[in-house]
Amino acid sequence: MRLRARRIAGSPVASVLIGASLWAMIGPTYALIQDRVAIDEVTLVTLRAAGAALLSLSWFGAGDRSSLRVDRSDVGRMVVFGLVSVTAFYLVLIYAFRYSSVAVGTLLLYLAPALVTLGAALWLDDPLTRTKIAALILSFAGCFLIVEAFRPGTLSANIVGIGFGLASAVAYGSYSLMAKRLMRQYSAGTLMVWYLAVGASGLLVIKLAVSPTEWPSFGASAGIALYCGLMITILPVAFYTYGLQRMPSSEASIVATIEPVVAMVLAFWLLGERLGPIQLAGAVCVIGGVVLLAAVGRRNRVARVQSHE
Repeated sequence: MRLRARRIAGSPVASVLIGASLWAMIGPTYALIQDRVAIDEVTLVTLRAAGAALLSLSWFGAGDRSSLRVDRSDVGRMVVFGLVSVTAFYLVLIYAFRYSSVAVGTLLLYLAPALVTLGAALWLDDPLTRTKIAALILSFAGCFLIVEAFRPGTLSANIVGIGFGLASAVAYGSYSLMAKRLMRQYSAGTLMVWYLAVGASGLLVIKLAVSPTEWPSFGASAGIALYCGLMITILPVAFYTYGLQRMPSSEASIVATIEPVVAMVLAFWLLGERLGPIQLAGAVCVIGGVVLLAAVGRRNRVARVQSHE
């Protein structure tokens, strides 16, 4: 039993699925916090990023600090990585939730796999196979159904939320592409510390510019920073990055489309957001895309292992 558990935990697909499931808690977590604490969106995401940055710096900084150093020529890339993947992403995502809903905001986020798959084909020599195309079609057919894109009135009523959702997809997709390139030279720990530290700094600057004195109590701030920093940031990033290191970025991004399905269930269970039959059919499509890609990816990895024996 222990051996089997280790195999499951060590599977790249399983790691991505665990990371995506933890990320699915972001929307419900934000909603529940704002329902109980007087806190605005910028302050909330700033506390989340700051908590994650401090936790990662404490953990990795306690070991070999030299492992956190980067070449001067790469500092600019690390800054862009953090500002896009944390500062911009955290802001546009929470406003997507605010102006649409947790379920819809999360699903719009999943235009990212198409962007990652195309970007990986262009810049990372990751071939665009029939399997990936089929998985994308299934996943995005599911997203189309879930957001009810066939009803123009529904979309026009949420145009602001949709705009933020599209922006979140671009920012989210950039993580897989930029991280995959940087992983060729740096460890996952180095990337995590740098992108969280830079991203949290960017959010803190924005926070101090728009509402420098509006903070929850110290206890509430510390609790939010600790919980959000660990449960919906550090842990999902660690699981997702583990999988990303061991599979193509396009595959990891498509497998992670399980997140909107989990987010839908949590939104229904915790927040009372209703799911219709068409949206449930969309969820089935998303899961189908994940299963298809996971099965083929597993077969390809087994074939590679056997070829080296």
